Amino acid sequence: MATDLYSRLMNYAFNALSRRSMTEFEMRDKLMKRFEKISGGANDILDDDVVSNVIARLKELNLVNDERYLIDFITANTNFRSIGKFGIFNKLRRKGIPKEIFERVWQDLDIEESSVLDKACEDFERKKGVVKGSQKQKERLMRYLAARGFPPDLIYKKLRESR
Repeated sequence: MATDLYSRLMNYAFNALSRRSMTEFEMRDKLMKRFEKISGGANDILDDDVVSNVIARLKELNLVNDERYLIDFITANTNFRSIGKFGIFNKLRRKGIPKEIFERVWQDLDIEESSVLDKACEDFERKKGVVKGSQKQKERLMRYLAARGFPPDLIYKKLRESR
């Protein structure tokens, strides 16, 4: 029975990972829910063993790799969506990534948050119009940047520059 559950959970994990990459936390959560659905909540001890074995095998195959996921996620969100460090961390925290690992990977990537902020300002101006002169537009820009996870000191510095 355990090998049947193991193979069914592995197939489920392969299917889930074929759609998108996941953190270990997300995969464990998906597998636990699937195990409960398959077995009807039969044995909690077997539950942890089978799921842990599946996670271990996925990590061994390098299909679940939190650091690689972090690098891809941070790169995509800074380059394409112009999100700040705090905004990215909030998204990753919900995916089970600890702050220590996030900080280490952020340092390794050596991302200049001010350049990401400049890109976010350009995106805002392209969508909403020029900021110079209008107090209302500056307030909108401030809220836009704060919602994207940029620190207040960088936002205020950018607004002072745009006068």
